[in-house]
Amino acid sequence: MSENRSRDDDSTTNATSKTHKPTKVFGGSEGRFVPMPCPSAVPLPEAYSRVTNPERFRPLHTLMVELIGRLEATFDVEHVEGYGLDSELERVDLARPSVKLVPRDTSAASIAVAFTAFPGLLVRIGRWRIEAFPSCGCDACAKGGEK
Repeated sequence: MSENRSRDDDSTTNATSKTHKPTKVFGGSEGRFVPMPCPSAVPLPEAYSRVTNPERFRPLHTLMVELIGRLEATFDVEHVEGYGLDSELERVDLARPSVKLVPRDTSAASIAVAFTAFPGLLVRIGRWRIEAFPSCGCDACAKGGEK
């Protein structure tokens, strides 16, 4: 889309475009329009290599410990805690021992959590799926982490 064209001229503009203001998309449990955030400016290139406040992610550790407790209380799982539980997750510096919840039902999948020193989380769900929280902590990507 050309920078000179009106936003109204292009019906393909979506919430991920960086050249327009927030759009409304249909959604929500009540079936109403929900405004979707969109950055008003493109981050400067140096923001992608800078992490000025990684501690804004520290609450992830506390939240995960609470979530693990709720999962243990709700499901029939064995709680295993220590270092060396998952070599793939533990390739980074850790802030505390990893935790693995192993279901007693062999047809269910386990969950393993590594608490990174960044601070952040690496979570293995089942055998193949690994998710990082935050997925990126640079200043350009992590604007939403501050509260």
